[in-house]
Amino acid sequence: MKAPSSLTFVQAAAVFSLGVATAAVGQYLLTQQPSKPQRQAQALPIAAPSSSPVEVDALSAEQFSRICSFFGEEGFDKIQHAFVIVIGLGGVGSHAAHMLARSGVRHLRLIDFDNVTLSSLNRHAVATRADVGLSKAQVLKQHLLEIVPQANIEALPVMFEEAVADQLLAGPLVSLYDSNPAYILDCIDDVTTKVALLAAASANGLKVITATSAGGKADPTRIHIGSLQDSVRDNLATKIRYFLKKKNVDASTITTVYSSEKSRCKLLPLDADQVDNPNQFGNVENFRIRVIPVLGTMPTSFMKSFMHAEEDRWNQLTRELTMYVHAFSQNVDFYCRFDTNLGRRSKIAVDKDDMDFLYQEVWKARSSVSGIRCGGFDRMFMSRWRYELPLSPGNIVILTTKELAIMDDKGIEGFGADVVARIDARLQSFGSWDVDA
Repeated sequence: MKAPSSLTFVQAAAVFSLGVATAAVGQYLLTQQPSKPQRQAQALPIAAPSSSPVEVDALSAEQFSRICSFFGEEGFDKIQHAFVIVIGLGGVGSHAAHMLARSGVRHLRLIDFDNVTLSSLNRHAVATRADVGLSKAQVLKQHLLEIVPQANIEALPVMFEEAVADQLLAGPLVSLYDSNPAYILDCIDDVTTKVALLAAASANGLKVITATSAGGKADPTRIHIGSLQDSVRDNLATKIRYFLKKKNVDASTITTVYSSEKSRCKLLPLDADQVDNPNQFGNVENFRIRVIPVLGTMPTSFMKSFMHAEEDRWNQLTRELTMYVHAFSQNVDFYCRFDTNLGRRSKIAVDKDDMDFLYQEVWKARSSVSGIRCGGFDRMFMSRWRYELPLSPGNIVILTTKELAIMDDKGIEGFGADVVARIDARLQSFGSWDVDA
């Protein structure tokens, strides 16, 4: 029987429940020749991977017999000898690593500084109550070795940071496998860390798939795979795009798993103790303290859904956002010409990514003055806030037609002092989003 072609691998793998990222990894592996060694991992304070026989023994052959039959011996050999890095071992990352191991990927590097918590058991792939308080990386390694004893698994209970990016993304400690990662799965939920990883992968020419937030989502039919540039209705993706642009990273080159569903839940409020002493509760300084409700099945669905059935809907949503942002871009162009007519020539440092970020993150799709939501009966416009300052992302507001008329007639003096102070404070906080600051 002829082995399936690599063209059918994505659909087959998805049906087989390898998940979106797993399918993409397999598709890449089946079409690539083994790479020549380029570099070895730098010295790190990590445990050496468990030893494994080179030849697959009888038990291993039987365990993976169905997968080997599906892809053929040559294709399955490429999967076995692949080296994949999974960073972030929560709901999404643990399931990704779990299914990669079950599918025959014999060399994994698992990276996560955090420990298993009781509240994370609703979405973790393998952790139990006995694992609460233990390292996520070590726990996942232990469970995966119980499933696939011959696997080579590096467990790194460390935080991914820009300073150690080259070490963490370097080749494996065991040279029997590909020297560079065939794929990196980004399952981190912190913006700054996520941006550091994606920028490092881009700079080193490494293939990476990034997963955005599954929190507050519940509809598995709204999960898509596409480029980070095209992701819609995802606040995390919006922030990532904005920061990557500051680092001159092209978001369109990064494959992303995301949900276009509008979030059904908000971040949970802090309790009384957390409000009084917020710095006492975060795992890491500058990490988000408030948490978002997570339906346990959604992180799993991120890794077990495929794109083809949703392709038309994804294209439609992308077109909708593109048209919306284009409309705002036209408004910026109008104000640029307006300023030129008044003799205030200045460089316009605003593009579509800025507009998207301003609309979703800074002003939350509402009027900056009145808080009226966009999309109702009132038309909305983007306007320069202080005419004496350049037109830049930190000096743009959203106004209704009436508010724009007031602005044109009286400037910011037409609004109350409290409104002006509130908008100024919001725009100043927007400036703090600069990753390079």
